[in-house]
Amino acid sequence: MTSLKLDEIQNNFTQCLTTKANDVCQHFNADAEFTEWQRLEVYRTNGRSLHVSVLSEDYPVCKKILGDDYFKQVARFYYQNYSSGSFDLNAYGDNFADFINLLQSERSELESYSYLSDLALLENAI
Repeated sequence: MTSLKLDEIQNNFTQCLTTKANDVCQHFNADAEFTEWQRLEVYRTNGRSLHVSVLSEDYPVCKKILGDDYFKQVARFYYQNYSSGSFDLNAYGDNFADFINLLQSERSELESYSYLSDLALLENAI
């Protein structure tokens, strides 16, 4: 096992939370009940849930228009594609309007919501 500095392990761990990489698992202690991958998955699930919750709070009107289930699907997709550039979750959804705009060009079910990215911009400003 390679000797890494704490900040390298932390950066590796953070990257593993939003990707399929499991490199950080080598630093976990062995456990008879859970594999290293299962332990990492707990963090991934909690991180994803937290970020989806933040977007739900920041974009309540978008959520109401899209419905809970579809909004959560969009928020999870956003989480997979846009990592937070800050430790402050208040800034997490800053690219959400751009993401909605891109999503509208890719998903036919969003065609009738041409105003949605503008609404997201307004909600972010508020």
